[in-house]
Amino acid sequence: MLVQFNLIDRKENKISIEAEEGTTIKDAIMDKLSPGNFALCGGSCICATCHVYIAEEDFNKLESPKEDEIETLETNDINQTKLSRLSCQIELKKEFNNITVTMAIPRTLT
Repeated sequence: MLVQFNLIDRKENKISIEAEEGTTIKDAIMDKLSPGNFALCGGSCICATCHVYIAEEDFNKLESPKEDEIETLETNDINQTKLSRLSCQIELKKEFNNITVTMAIPRTLT
């Protein structure tokens, strides 16, 4: 089953992305856009370069982050908010259809 989500990229463009259920948001973004400076660790939950903000109205649809994701978010040089997640740790599910995700801009690019 395909799941569709809305991505706000680093230039504030809104892009609709479809991917198979079970695909991580990171992989779906990489398949569609191949953005630079994104997902540098390949999805190992250690670099936080796949950092995204989940729209407030969609945030509670996701499972809570696991301890390693929380630690990576807290220990990396990112602009973390209460809506921050690592896209490599979120597998798409049909319940996530039409959620909105905004790519964080790494501090090195700001």
